[in-house]
Amino acid sequence: MWDPPFAKASLLLIHGLGAQSDRWHYLAEYLAKQGYATYAIELKGFGETKTPRGHVESFDVYVQEIKQLYDKIKRDHPNAKIFIGGESLGGLLSFTLAALNPGYFAGMVLLSPAFKSALKIKLNDIVDFIQSLLFEPDKPLKVPYFTAMATRDLALLKRINRDQREVRVTTSKFLINVLLEQIKANFVITRIELPTLFLVSGHDLFVSSTESGRVFKLLPVKDKTLIEYPEMYHALSVDLGREKVFKDLISWLNKH
Repeated sequence: MWDPPFAKASLLLIHGLGAQSDRWHYLAEYLAKQGYATYAIELKGFGETKTPRGHVESFDVYVQEIKQLYDKIKRDHPNAKIFIGGESLGGLLSFTLAALNPGYFAGMVLLSPAFKSALKIKLNDIVDFIQSLLFEPDKPLKVPYFTAMATRDLALLKRINRDQREVRVTTSKFLINVLLEQIKANFVITRIELPTLFLVSGHDLFVSSTESGRVFKLLPVKDKTLIEYPEMYHALSVDLGREKVFKDLISWLNKH
């Protein structure tokens, strides 16, 4: 939690697959200086949570914990607006949660939302996934990506790779939950009623920026903005050039 003395508004932030809540450090400090409180959830299976790494039985667990954090923010800042935001998987969860809970949030900010994967999966990884799904759905599987695909910040890259809170495994059951959430997102697009900001990477090797553009065009709200950063990698909140992303986000927040 990053909480200035007098918050203009609050942001509830959700990290992505493999990441953890402290990934929001740079953005949260920037927001605090601008008068915004930030609350970052630690999703079960990631960071310092005690559950099996890279796994949760159902995303309903996440929904309930996000709502609990929302209630805490309301208690801490009863008169302030609450915005929801997320990066990658966190963006996907933010999207479906906002769609199915109208009136909760004053706006939504999605950074490289995971509406569709862009990862190139090898045949042996597919075979391992199918075998795991059939026989051991809770068995840890290596996620086929490297941190260097997410950020060009070499100093930060080294810290992330040393950080024991970062998770590089998941389960076939978890990945099925991701797929189901992506399908759900397509069914609830027309239920989005709140101001929405899409921040997308121009060089994303994890998720499809094209799919983000498609979803954006289908949003029924008039108050929607999409900004693309052509040179940036997937993890906009920790990539080189993140200050531009933060300034665009603040500019949007100040208008809402």
